[in-house]
Amino acid sequence: MDRLRQDLIVSLRRLRQSPGFTTAAILTLALGIGANTTIFTAVNAVVFRPLPVERPNELVYLNLRSFRQEIPTQSYPNYRDFQDRNNVLSGLIGYRITPIGFSPPGGNNARIWGYEVTGNYFDVLGVGALRGRVLHPDDDRTRGGHPVAVLSYGFWQRQLAGDHDAVGKTVKLNGLNYTIVGVAPAGFFGTEAIITPDVWVPMAMQKQIEPGNNWMDSRSAENIFVLGRLKPGVTQARAEAALNSIATDLGREYPAANAGMKIVLSPPGLIGSYLRGTIRGFAAVLMTVAGLVLLIACVNLASLLLARASDRRKETAIRLALGAGRGHLIRQLLTESVVLAFAGGAAGLLVAVWLTDLFAAWRPPVEAPVFPALTLDARVILFAGLASLFTGVLFGLVPALQSVRASLAPALKNEAPVQRFRRFQLRDALVAAQVALSVVLLVVSVLVVRSLQHALNLHLGFEPRHAASVSFNLALQGYDETRGHEFQRRLIEKVRAVPGIEAAGIISGLPLTLIISNNEILVEGKPVTRAAETPFAAMYWISPGYLQAAQTKLLAGRDFEERDNGESRRVVIVNQAFARQMLPGENPLGRRFRYNASRNEWNEIVGVVEDGKYRSLGEPPTPAVFSPVSQFSGLAGTIVARSPRPEQEVVGLLRRAVLELDPALAVYEPGSLTEQLGLALFPARLAATVLGAFGVLAVLLAATGVYGIMAYAVSRRTREIGIRMALGAAPSQVLRVVMTRTAWLLAVGVAAGLGLALAAGRLFSLVLYGVSARDPVTYAFAIALMALVAFAACWVPARRAIAVDPVTALRTE
Repeated sequence: MDRLRQDLIVSLRRLRQSPGFTTAAILTLALGIGANTTIFTAVNAVVFRPLPVERPNELVYLNLRSFRQEIPTQSYPNYRDFQDRNNVLSGLIGYRITPIGFSPPGGNNARIWGYEVTGNYFDVLGVGALRGRVLHPDDDRTRGGHPVAVLSYGFWQRQLAGDHDAVGKTVKLNGLNYTIVGVAPAGFFGTEAIITPDVWVPMAMQKQIEPGNNWMDSRSAENIFVLGRLKPGVTQARAEAALNSIATDLGREYPAANAGMKIVLSPPGLIGSYLRGTIRGFAAVLMTVAGLVLLIACVNLASLLLARASDRRKETAIRLALGAGRGHLIRQLLTESVVLAFAGGAAGLLVAVWLTDLFAAWRPPVEAPVFPALTLDARVILFAGLASLFTGVLFGLVPALQSVRASLAPALKNEAPVQRFRRFQLRDALVAAQVALSVVLLVVSVLVVRSLQHALNLHLGFEPRHAASVSFNLALQGYDETRGHEFQRRLIEKVRAVPGIEAAGIISGLPLTLIISNNEILVEGKPVTRAAETPFAAMYWISPGYLQAAQTKLLAGRDFEERDNGESRRVVIVNQAFARQMLPGENPLGRRFRYNASRNEWNEIVGVVEDGKYRSLGEPPTPAVFSPVSQFSGLAGTIVARSPRPEQEVVGLLRRAVLELDPALAVYEPGSLTEQLGLALFPARLAATVLGAFGVLAVLLAATGVYGIMAYAVSRRTREIGIRMALGAAPSQVLRVVMTRTAWLLAVGVAAGLGLALAAGRLFSLVLYGVSARDPVTYAFAIALMALVAFAACWVPARRAIAVDPVTALRTE
């Protein structure tokens, strides 16, 4: 400990004596470690942070796997059977995320997000209340009989100003009074890492929370998330086997809905396995790119340490001559590099705090609270510390070893070592490494920017430009089906009557938003398959005029008409993918299908529209069905209008039209259709922003690193340059020698970088849309840009070389 204390004192003294070197090293590491810590903070919040409950490692999420696909939801009747029949789980809970209408006292109606939960939700999780109590099984026994709610801490603070007497008061949800029975703890964000609810209500209140959407008694309506807690001593494999035995029994008992059903257990927090692979892949790309930035910063640090070691050759030789052990000197030099690294890590933490606060003030383009809280917890601080230690030891070791290998006699005479341009040295390897890593980052940055450009120009199945929309939910204000359809009809007429509106229509939920619905398709005349093998189609309900407002091309048949209402035969419009996959080689017009085995209504196809994007920009052609909104019992919808007038002006007109028909109605998500694509474009924009910023940072670090290494190399070769010029070498010849060497180093670095980029192409493809990870244009641009940056960084040292006075150079040691 005494030796360590002495080494620390000596290291701090030496660093204080070289403020320029110390400042450059700390700033370089601060950028690299700060970038990595910021990305890890986000990844930690989404992927690694455990749920804020008792013994989170015991929780398992029940994914439903069929012959067709794996989905994260279960039906409520199946949930009850799994709960009653299993002997491997100490508790099983169900929950559903849903929008809820909230009427604040004296304020306008608003939409909030809540969890409908089974009565044992909080008990199984082991979560108590900050104030009052949580929900219990007695609150979930009678359908519609328990209008009680638990508020989230954030909602309690925002809407009720932290009222200490809030428990026992009422809040109005969907027009009904709910008694507040408790407030959840501040750190409890529910059971999903990416969405924080405002309120929890019993699942027994489902009909009141979701009027017109009755799914609790249907085995084919897979609408809830299911989470369980393992009993002590029960492994995940044993629990999965036991649950699959129950699934097999349910498949025999209810073959129409459950045939072929299997259960796959996974960790909770990311909607089971549904988002886990995508988010982890995206996180892997971000961490890989951030790691490359740190490597470039570390290479810069190693270059600085090598230059510093070269300048201290005489000091090192004297200490060795006086009997200092080489191990002792290596330890001191390593201590100095580790101190530098931890100073850079501390500065990097400050950078991460600033960037985290910046991200916390930003919200993604969606009304739902889907952005997790970013905090620098113990795991993040440990990551920053380990990154600092790794950097200091790994990249300080080689310079330290090289320092103690100096020849004593020349070093004691302070003779500069002979440097030859043709000899490949460690500093040259560092230049090539910086170029290689920068090429990889440039390739990734350009790829994601090109991917974003491609995503903005994708064919979506509708034209977002010059169209605007406003959403509403009539069910939240107590409308029944008859009143709701009348409201929708009057709204369309009112909007169409506005001067400048070219077309207007209503859709149940815009494509590429959070409103996603699908159903099983059973085509007339086709063999009936097991439910697990039945194909799915995306479902939308539209009014006459919507296709014109969205500019969705009708390829065959007809559009909906006013006569297509609840009293007429059921008709539908399908897309090309539906026709190709469900009716290959047949004329779809006039063919009929029904949605699943539990329904008997036949739907006749009267039209075919172009394919589009419905769930994500990267999805393959997906079957979709459009039904008349007048034959739909749901009362949520979006009015879409097309006009040459400014889009924000049209948004105001739509909002005004809705509120003139019902001033108490909550209006949400107003904006142009281009703005409504914000959620779908969010991954591409986030990738372009973050990776683009990393690309710029990498280029700056590489440019400064190449400049520093080449400038130092030229300064150490001043005598050789003087000799060359004294022997008659022209400035152009000296310049050519210096630049040729740079060209070789650049070629080696670019070749290595291209190889690394090609090898990592599969990883980068996770954040690309419509652009190949081996796009030749991108690689050519990255090579050209890196060459330009490298030669620009070398130009000043090269010009300095040819300006050397031979007489002065010959006297230089």
